[in-house]
Amino acid sequence: MPPKSGDSMEWRLGSYWLVRIGIVILLTGVVFLGNFVWKTYLPHLGHWGKLGFIALGAGALVVAGGRLERRKPDLQGYGRVLTAGGLALGYYTAYAAHFVERLRVITSPVLGGVVLLAAAFGITAYADRRRSQGAAMLTVLLAFYTAAMNPIAEFSLFSNALLCGVAVYLLRRHQWGGLTWISMAASYGAFGFWRYYQTGVLVWGTGLTPGEFWTSRAFLLTYWLLFSHAFLRPGPAFPPERRALGLATNNAAFFAYTAPAFYLLYPDHYWIFPLVFGAVTLGLTALAARRHPGATVLDGSLLFQSLAFLVLGLGARLHGWPLSLSLGLMGALLLRSAPARLMRIAMGCALGIAVTAFLLALPIRASDPASGWNALFLAAVFFGHAGILHRRFGTHVLRPTGVILAFLGLMTFCALLALTATNILGGAEWAGVILAFAGAGWMILCTRTTARELLPISQAWLLCGGLTAL
Repeated sequence: MPPKSGDSMEWRLGSYWLVRIGIVILLTGVVFLGNFVWKTYLPHLGHWGKLGFIALGAGALVVAGGRLERRKPDLQGYGRVLTAGGLALGYYTAYAAHFVERLRVITSPVLGGVVLLAAAFGITAYADRRRSQGAAMLTVLLAFYTAAMNPIAEFSLFSNALLCGVAVYLLRRHQWGGLTWISMAASYGAFGFWRYYQTGVLVWGTGLTPGEFWTSRAFLLTYWLLFSHAFLRPGPAFPPERRALGLATNNAAFFAYTAPAFYLLYPDHYWIFPLVFGAVTLGLTALAARRHPGATVLDGSLLFQSLAFLVLGLGARLHGWPLSLSLGLMGALLLRSAPARLMRIAMGCALGIAVTAFLLALPIRASDPASGWNALFLAAVFFGHAGILHRRFGTHVLRPTGVILAFLGLMTFCALLALTATNILGGAEWAGVILAFAGAGWMILCTRTTARELLPISQAWLLCGGLTAL
């Protein structure tokens, strides 16, 4: 329960903030006590004794918190914090029963997983019965915290997946968007802490065997799937802008954790990952368009991300003319398949892709005839961009500044092609002929698309070509 505006500063500090800080300190002390102190001072208790002592403390916190909630209305917030701390401590008890060596009493990972699943069910039942997002957020966050203080292992990743599942279930039941955000930050943050900060040094994927990589990435994929479902699921929990931000954050976290390690382990096949992930994100774009038909910012953001991943994959695999031509064809395919409501975003992305393809094509070798043919094919692809726009949406689509700049870039490319033809075909007159034909074609295109403001440029282009040929 948040502090009220009329409460005194001492009451606000003691009943709201200090109790939360105290619970975190208590859980931290209990975890380190179970791992280190009891080994030295209480060896006679044994594993069962130590674990039972922690479970007894968890039960005491839950009982005390429940009594305060029922009997002291002014201390309901304090009681909920105690209950949340007790549930988190109980979750740690179930977690430590199999995973923490000094407290291990369950040797079977299957049985340990069942016990941990029961503890997660207890957290879910409490949050569902109380119908309090604040209590659920505190309980789940403290459960993440207790598990994060141990080295990385499959059981820790499984624990994270259970807590993510709890958050997604409560989102479906009560539309608690804040819990989803907290769980996503905690799960990816805990994974990063485990993976990249062990024994005080950053490892960034070094020392990771293929088996460890695929196992940890399987759990990471589980987190990604759960949060993708959460942010794509229709409901009032998230407005379109926050859905777009959540999906972008989820995609960025998964890609950032997977791509560097994939490159270090499989440098020759790294290009496969961004291409596959880009294709999957493109599928999410179609799914978002179907589930949220009016949220242009959502599927527009996903479309931009998918194109970025695909371009990265192509750049990792191809070089030179193959990359330039592939990007040009990607832009044409984008303009051909993008829905009408995403046309502005698609046009901007296609323009960026076309500019990138043009810049990659600049180092043409005049002595290589294949360069001229490649340049001619790429110019045809650029003209195809304009033709697709004209065929799908009519002449008014060709008027935006971005498309006009694309036309000017195409004119510059024709000039580059003409200069290259001077060396390939032998003589400047061939460059003039190409310039003249380009100018004539440009005049026809400007007339048919009603882009009258470009007619003087095309006429000057034709004049320069004719003078050069003569």
